[in-house]
Amino acid sequence: MMFIRKFKINLDKLIDTVQMGELTVTTPKGQEPVDNGDNTATLPSGGTVVTPDGTKVILPGGTILDSEGNIVK
Repeated sequence: MMFIRKFKINLDKLIDTVQMGELTVTTPKGQEPVDNGDNTATLPSGGTVVTPDGTKVILPGGTILDSEGNIVK
């Protein structure tokens, strides 16, 4: 007999969510955007950005966003 277990994961314990300009930025817990002091922030471990129209963009670690939410690098 095979047993199937279902697990529920509470994502709030695994991710941080912040607003940058009009974007919602979700990063791994403890790896929130780092303020660079020049109106930009770096996503050290990457993350997911959701635009106002609901488009999701997955960004790699090291991505830099400006204060308006534009990708700088």
